[in-house]
Amino acid sequence: MVIADIGGYTRFMLATRISLAHAQIAVTGLLEAVLDGATHLELAKLEGDAAFFSAPENAHRPCTDEDDSSDLAAELADIRRRFREKKQALVDSRMCSCAGCTQLEALTLKFVVHSGEVAVHKVRNLEELSGVDVILLHRLLKNSVPIKEYVLLTDAVLPH
Repeated sequence: MVIADIGGYTRFMLATRISLAHAQIAVTGLLEAVLDGATHLELAKLEGDAAFFSAPENAHRPCTDEDDSSDLAAELADIRRRFREKKQALVDSRMCSCAGCTQLEALTLKFVVHSGEVAVHKVRNLEELSGVDVILLHRLLKNSVPIKEYVLLTDAVLPH
């Protein structure tokens, strides 16, 4: 499971109340770039400023060797590259001085990655992932990592 979370989103949205339409267009473009970078990960759910991904049972399981971990690292690097390219394109093409357009450069991307058991339950036409490991993954977003962009992996993901 992976969550790719846009850092600075709350501050960005508070600063852009007047220019909410421009802010939403930018965040939508950034999330689309994140989704475009995910080739083996499957989108489980969009969560505001974050994309919650899961992996098919045979992909990105707890890494058993360096090849598995390098595949995951390459995919996360591609997601980050696409995010940064889209952000730069939005910055380069801005034609407005509203807060939604001028504050784009402050947005970052961070990842939390965990492997564990999930339950899939269906509510009407929506499928939700749940379980203790899903809760743990979300709790990892509330951490004290002192930098704005990072990849946080649990031991369950690392090669043994």
